[in-house]
Amino acid sequence: FQGTSIADAAISPDGKALALWHAVEDDRGELVVVPSSGGEPRVLAELEAGDWDWYGIGWHPASGEIYFPKGPENGLRELMRIAASGGEPKKTGIQFESIRSVVFQPSGNKLAFQGSETKQEIWVMENFLSASR
Repeated sequence: FQGTSIADAAISPDGKALALWHAVEDDRGELVVVPSSGGEPRVLAELEAGDWDWYGIGWHPASGEIYFPKGPENGLRELMRIAASGGEPKKTGIQFESIRSVVFQPSGNKLAFQGSETKQEIWVMENFLSASR
């Protein structure tokens, strides 16, 4: 990552990996996973300039999925999820003008994040995962 910008990061629940945003040329962003013991980063998602945010990576403790905001689309960012092993990002149905500070309860049953439309608010959601799968 020499000579580039690294943004928000989240350590995996088992402590074996780190997910982070990596800014690349033309302000595009890459969501990457790096082994905490060292090694080559794996790119999970590549987003165009303006489609990614510096803040908001959260690692689900049970599913191994990484959550991050994407957008804006129609003025809203959407909380997305992607398997730490790779694949296509999936929508969760959670949308705000801004989504930041994504944190899960250790059991994975509750999600807290900062969401805003007209003012900054803290949201806590329970058992939303069964509806988004």
